[in-house]
Amino acid sequence: MYGEFGVAPSWPLGGGKATLAIPLKLGLSLKDYYEGTNGDQKFGYFDGGALLTVPLSRVPSKFGSWNVHGSVDFLAFGGKDSTTRAFNNDDAGEVIVMGGIGLTY
Repeated sequence: MYGEFGVAPSWPLGGGKATLAIPLKLGLSLKDYYEGTNGDQKFGYFDGGALLTVPLSRVPSKFGSWNVHGSVDFLAFGGKDSTTRAFNNDDAGEVIVMGGIGLTY
């Protein structure tokens, strides 16, 4: 059984023209999820980062609500003999950079 807990507080920037969010997630084994050589390990990973979203206000609203967004996340994996670390080439963590265009219609 797996549990993931998260929050993503956000703040408007530039007079409301952009939004900065700080997403935080914690992945845990609630029962026999991250099983390794030492049995079930409760801590799977921690993910923390920053997400900047800027609306594209020049697009007419009849085409939906568009935005551009980018984020940087750092994932911290379990301890030295953990399952998540083993699946990630024994790395203690990983940095992920993403960007994209969003549409809500």
